[in-house]
Amino acid sequence: MIAALLLAALSSDALFAEGPEGSRNLVIVGRYLAADETRISLAAAFLARGAARLRAEGTADPGAEVLLGEVAERLAPKGGAAPAGVGFVQVFDPKAGRRFRAYDGAAFRRVLDDIPQEADTPLAEVRERAMAGALRARFPLRGTSLLSLWEETVLWLTFAERVKSPSVAEGVARKLEAAAPSLARLLLAAERGEDLTALDRRLTDAAERLEALEPSPGKARRLREAARAVRRLRGNGGPSFPQEVWVTQGPAALVARIDGEIGKLSLVTEAHASAPAALRSAPRAILDSPLLPVPGSLALGADGQTVTWLEAATPTSLVRVAARLDGSGRVPFTDTRAQPRRAKK
Repeated sequence: MIAALLLAALSSDALFAEGPEGSRNLVIVGRYLAADETRISLAAAFLARGAARLRAEGTADPGAEVLLGEVAERLAPKGGAAPAGVGFVQVFDPKAGRRFRAYDGAAFRRVLDDIPQEADTPLAEVRERAMAGALRARFPLRGTSLLSLWEETVLWLTFAERVKSPSVAEGVARKLEAAAPSLARLLLAAERGEDLTALDRRLTDAAERLEALEPSPGKARRLREAARAVRRLRGNGGPSFPQEVWVTQGPAALVARIDGEIGKLSLVTEAHASAPAALRSAPRAILDSPLLPVPGSLALGADGQTVTWLEAATPTSLVRVAARLDGSGRVPFTDTRAQPRRAKK
C-alpha cells in the first residue's frame, strides 16, 4: 500500500514538482525508504531520480549521490530490474563458477569528481565514503592473481594511510584484512622478499592507524591479527628456499636442505660443502617435497632424527611439518619447543 502511494506521488506535480524543493523531497523519501530492506528497490528509484534532477538543476547533492551508491550496492544481489539511473555489471566469480550482479559505482565516481581531495568536514567524510564505494566497485571480488591482489591491496593501503572517518575506516580495515595476507602468500611464493617486507611494514602501520579510529576493540584486533599473519609469512626475512640446517658436525658434516622451485621443491640431505670430495659426490637423499616453506623455519628436531619446517598452508595459517632423516616419511609434529637454527644459503 505504501509503495503504491509513493509511486503515485512520484508521478504527481505536488510533492515532487519540478525545482530544487521537489527534487530534495525525492531524496528525503528515498532516504526514508532505504532504512527498510524490503523497499530497497523503491529507495534506489527515488534516490536516483532525485539526485539526477538535482544535478540537472545545478544543485548536485554529494550526500544523496553517496547514499544512492550505497543503496544500489545493497540492491545489486537481490535481482530484479535495475531502477532508472542505476547501473549494474555482471562479474564472474571463478570460485563459485557463476556470475553475480554488482553496482557499477557511477554515483561514487561523480562525488569524487565534484569534491576536492582537500575538502573540509562534513564534505570530507562524504568524499571518503565515496572513495570507499568506488574502490568496492572497482574490486567487487577479491583478486586471485599476484597482479590483481597487488593492485587491490596497495589502493586500499593508500586509502588507509589517510582516511579519517571512523565509519569508513572500519570498512577499509575489513578489505585489508581479507586481501593483504593472500597477497603476502603470493609474494612469498614469487620470491619477492622486498615487496613482502614493504607490505608487512605498511600493513602494520595501517593497522595501528585504523585501530586508533575504530571504537570497537574486537573489530580493530582483526586487522592487527592479519598484519601479524603477514609478518609470520616473512619468517626471518630471508628466502623461502634455498635454506638449510646442519644435521651433523665435523669433517663429514651433513645438512638438510630445501631447494628447487615452487611446485618442485625438495627436502634433501647431502654432504656440506666443507666435507671431503668423496662424500660430496654421494647422491642426495630426498626426504620430502615441501610446498611453501616459511623463510628460516627449517630446523633439526629435538630428537635429532627429524627435520621440521613451517608450511604456509593458507594466508593466515602456518603448519609445522616434521620429516624423518632416514627418509621414511613425515611424522606428526609434537616438539613445540624446537626453534629454527639459522638457515644457511
